Amino acid sequence: MSVGVIAGAACLDLEKSNDSPAELNSFQLAACSGVACADSQRTKSDKLLLSLGLDEMEITGVGFRARISWPKCKPKLTIITDVAGDVAAGQRVHFTRISALDTTKGLYFAEADRAGLLHDHLSSSQAFRWACKKAFRSQVSKISGSAYPLAEALLIGIRDDLDAEINTLFKEAGCSHILSLSGQHLAILGTLVSLLTSKFIKNRAILDWVSFCFAALYTWIVGVSPPLLRSVYMLGFALVFRSLDRPQDGLAVLAYCFVLSVLLDPDSARSLSFVLSYAAMIGLIALAPRWQSILWHLPPFLAEPVAASLAALCSTALIQIDTFGTLILGGIIAATLSGPLILVFMWSLLGSCLVSVALPCLNGILALWHEWVYEAIMFTMRIGAALPGIVAETAAEKALLGTAVVACSLCVYASPYIEWHRYYAKRVG
Repeated sequence: MSVGVIAGAACLDLEKSNDSPAELNSFQLAACSGVACADSQRTKSDKLLLSLGLDEMEITGVGFRARISWPKCKPKLTIITDVAGDVAAGQRVHFTRISALDTTKGLYFAEADRAGLLHDHLSSSQAFRWACKKAFRSQVSKISGSAYPLAEALLIGIRDDLDAEINTLFKEAGCSHILSLSGQHLAILGTLVSLLTSKFIKNRAILDWVSFCFAALYTWIVGVSPPLLRSVYMLGFALVFRSLDRPQDGLAVLAYCFVLSVLLDPDSARSLSFVLSYAAMIGLIALAPRWQSILWHLPPFLAEPVAASLAALCSTALIQIDTFGTLILGGIIAATLSGPLILVFMWSLLGSCLVSVALPCLNGILALWHEWVYEAIMFTMRIGAALPGIVAETAAEKALLGTAVVACSLCVYASPYIEWHRYYAKRVG
């Protein structure tokens, strides 16, 4: 407990050091320079969204101009700019004309004609990562045809090219999580790597470490996100404990991952993706086996994905109800039906990328195939979106709906014990 208190205090101090500078509430920001904390993203209006770790900034007031620098900690600003192209994590950026959008959130707009992108300041490792990511995107575009926006989102985590219609359809189907890289996507890719390398590596322990190295390398190349990091940490902790002959249960491993994640990046713990990722994983560990035992009359290939969807829904429902005011039950069906299609789509994309390098003449045929699979995935999303959802607008409605979800989860969790007591009572009677 003492270590936990000290670690928590350290995280709070680290988080405060990353807040936007307090001086910006009193003075005008004239210029700033720093390093991109993550790869840039595109907004709906096709502007560049950039998280910037400040090295220095210039502030102005009545009759004075001052420059402030941070040699150690790096406060963060969020910059929206109309700069053409993308910005890589680790790239140094300089802006000389900035206007405030929301100083309380550290949100600013910078004009493209007064921006400087210093590509030569990328480290060799970051330059290699960025080159790999760009080459991967280029290869995926060649073999996916009109399915490229979805392929790019599923494989690389870039949603810039997805139009509003696709985003809305996935949201209405309760499957928005599919568009964000997570442990599900990493598991699909890791399974493929394990299947391929098992032909050459017979030692199970070495094969597991190869899968872990692939997961870590893939996460580093496409860009670190809380769900991907959580998956990599869980796999790493599980392998370490197993190699020490001290295997831990899923919740214990998840707890270790949570502590490490918060220590390394306290800011991420407040993001919605972080909270939903850990909540969904708790549901999969604690509730999925219970749901599967209730669904015993279904075929195993169907009971397992349905149980996983129900468990994830139960564990994340309270967050979704509080944040969005909706509970989309159609997501259970849409996620179950689309699961095998997503698996085929991602495996086929990876394999086709390799085939395309050797036989570029097949790009057209591969693109037609992936467009067909894409249409099948969209069909399952339309089924999920057609089913009605539950909307809670007032605080009382949200509380009532949340209470119903909690009661359902408790009943599911307690069902094996209830059945055992009923069986025991019959035998005794």
